[in-house]
This record gives sequence, structure tokens and C-alpha cells, in this order.
Amino acid sequence: RGHRTTGETFGSEKRRKSPTSPAPRSPSDPTDIRQMADPINPSDVPVAEPVDPTPSPSPVPAAEPVAVTPDGGVTKTVLEAGQGEPLPSDARVALDYTLTLEDGTVLDSTHSRGKPLSFRLGANTVLPGLEILAASMLELEHATATIAPFYAFGAAPPPSVPANAALTV
Repeated sequence: RGHRTTGETFGSEKRRKSPTSPAPRSPSDPTDIRQMADPINPSDVPVAEPVDPTPSPSPVPAAEPVAVTPDGGVTKTVLEAGQGEPLPSDARVALDYTLTLEDGTVLDSTHSRGKPLSFRLGANTVLPGLEILAASMLELEHATATIAPFYAFGAAPPPSVPANAALTV
């Protein structure tokens, strides 16, 4: 199939002139692709294999972090794409994570508890950065993220966390 552009009619030699279109080529012009192209033999065209229409997560090549918030306070790097539609603003989510300081010190991990963290978006029951991150993800998405201090514990953290610490998920 061709791509139709302004002023061109397929299947004939008629062309409308426009100020931006080049003059028509002469039939004997050797650079005219219609004169150079060989006819296509349908038996030479490979047949595509059927594709499974079932959506499935697909690995994403190593990517650069993308800002989830306009100010870049929460960034994520998708490791494995999710599937489905974005979550409603009041969705109940289950999130498996390991929360660390920048130096690698583990602060919290659902993996060690053997149970994902379950919460409702918009209920303000978890760190703002964690909620923003979860809201940006699709079902079955795998990602790493960085949460700036003002989306984490800020200047008044619990005793085990240094003040103004950025977190990694």
C-alpha cells in the first residue's frame, strides 16, 4: 500500500501541481522508481507467523530513569513492562518491594515478610513517593525507582533513617 500525499493520485500519471511539489518526471527518466522497480512476485513475499493476541509483559531493554513527578522527585526505570490500563486513582494495590538508602542499607522489605504491601491509592497510608510510584505502574510491571527526601521521610524521619535521605525501591 502506498502513502498518499497532497496532490498525488495513485494509479495514474495525473498529478496536480502545487508550489511545493517537484515537476513530474519524464517517462524515460532513469531515476523514476516506477521505471526501475521489478514487479513483485507474490510467492517471493514471506508470510508472517500468527501472533498470539494475549497481552503479556515483555522485557524492556535497559532504559534511562524517567521522571514520574514533574519535579523529578520520583524517577523510575522499567525493567519489565506491565500490562493493562493505568490504575484508577482509588485502586487497591499490592506492591512487593525492598526499600533501601542510597548506600544499600535495607529499611524495609516485603520479600522478607513474605507478603506484599497492600494499600488503597489516595488514602495517604504510605510514603508519598511510594504511592506515586505505585500509581504510575501497570499490573505486573517491574521497576526500580529513586524517591527524593521530600517524597520520603524528609527532615524528620524515624530514628533508623538519616534526615533528608533519598530512597531506592
